[in-house]
Parts: sequence; structure tokens; C-alpha cells
Amino acid sequence: MNSDPTSKIQDFLKHILATLDSTFIQNPSLFNNDINVFKARILPQLKAQAAIVLNGTPYGSRTQFQDIWFSVPTTQHSLLSYDAHLIPGSGSYLIQASLKIRFDETGVSKSGESCSLLPDVPVPRLPSASTRSQWSPWFGLSLTMVVDETINTSFDIECISSFNWRITYIPEKSVYEF
Repeated sequence: MNSDPTSKIQDFLKHILATLDSTFIQNPSLFNNDINVFKARILPQLKAQAAIVLNGTPYGSRTQFQDIWFSVPTTQHSLLSYDAHLIPGSGSYLIQASLKIRFDETGVSKSGESCSLLPDVPVPRLPSASTRSQWSPWFGLSLTMVVDETINTSFDIECISSFNWRITYIPEKSVYEF
């Protein structure tokens, strides 16, 4: 009996979107209270020298992408649809996903620091102190990836050799510009 080789793609996509949406302040002890451990867990599925394009800008390595993504405000991704094909003989999937994303417009980064342009006044912020997010309207997003077939056994391995994340729709009423 033939099974669908793409049956785990949706779960894989949700798993990687969760890594993009995670923040350090949600649970710093999960990362041994170390920002660098947190950064390394942002999309760890990228191969070290993956071809990475973020909104038209190429990045040379996974660590460079992780540093950039760390500086982006808190995000929420939502998977709308996807199409995936196993490329015969290559051991890879080509995945095209349509997503929507919104950003926390309070200017709080994934580390819990303020991105405000106001004068730098030290304000202690406890990880347990909750500030209410002010979410932007939803942006449209296209994600294209080449992913190794090994995702059928584990989602937490280096398996993404090409990653192209591109905003396709920008709402008029957002203060966030990417």
C-alpha cells in the first residue's frame, strides 16, 4: 500500500513556524538563561550554509539569519496553505507555503528588550512581568523551501538547504515596516 510521502509536511511547517515565533522572555530557563542558546534554537533546521533569503535579502549562513531574526519583534505566523512535492531521486521536498504573519507593534524584541527610539532609560523588566502585545494587522507571506526527506523521521535535524521567506502583502495600517 502506497502512503503519501508528504503526509508529515504540515506538522513540520507548524513546528518550524513555532521556532520562528518563540521568544526568550516566555521561558528563559528553557534556554539556560543564555541568549546565545536561544538564538541557536531559532530555526535550527537550517543547514549551516543553507541558501537563505529573507524578504529579498540573501544571508550567508544560519547564524547570520538567527542574529537578524533575533532582532525582529515578536511574531505570530499562521499557516494558510501549502504544496509539497518529493523531487524524484533527490531525497528532497520542494515546499511552497502561503502564510500570514503579524508583529508585536509595542517594539518589544524577542529578548524582551524595547526597540523604542526614546532616550535610553533603564527600566527593569522581569521575565514574569507581562506586557500586553499590540499586534499589527496580518501581513501576507510566501515561504519556499527545499527540505531533506529526513523530516519523515525527525523535525529537529538540519534539513533545510534553501529557505526563501518573502512578505507578499503589507497592510496599510501597520507601523511595522520590514
